[in-house]
Amino acid sequence: MKLKCVYKITTFVPQDKVDCLLEGVLKVTPLLYGRYDQVAWFSAPGTEQFRPQAGSNPTLGQSDITERGMSVKLEFAIPRSEQLLHRVLKEGIAAYHPWEEPVIYITESLATRMHVDEEE
Repeated sequence: MKLKCVYKITTFVPQDKVDCLLEGVLKVTPLLYGRYDQVAWFSAPGTEQFRPQAGSNPTLGQSDITERGMSVKLEFAIPRSEQLLHRVLKEGIAAYHPWEEPVIYITESLATRMHVDEEE
């Protein structure tokens, strides 16, 4: 077994936009994990709360009113490459996400690879 340094990316997206967003990410990277591609994790729909501030252009709601909407947590990992990370954020997520300000969390993690002959 081998450990690989990766960026784990978590974002939240309306359930009906998950496929579109994932397709956008896949245009940038195949989301490899060992001998598999298109590897991503989805949560069950949950409720997200936010309040648009003055000057915002919200997809849902209006300024200064607290809103709640359904969303899905989408997670995936990419090789630890700053260049790839910036492309995924700009070309894969921001270009396909329906929200003005997508919530995106990035963490550095270690991920296992059972087949050490496979390189990403």
